[in-house]
Amino acid sequence: MKSKNSKNQKGVRLSNNIIPEKYDIELKPDLKNFTFSGIETITLSIKKSTKVLTLHSKEIQIDTV
Repeated sequence: MKSKNSKNQKGVRLSNNIIPEKYDIELKPDLKNFTFSGIETITLSIKKSTKVLTLHSKEIQIDTV
């Protein structure tokens, strides 16, 4: 049985023309409040021009791009 969202899941993947090359991640946990902050830098290789780039960010606040 396919999930209700299985049709949409294909649309949220990186295209074959966008290749992640490197991830730099710095996390700062706050153990008193059970939260964290941090910085992530993603280096991409983009093989063909594109107008759309979709990244997953569930429950994460993005301050700058």
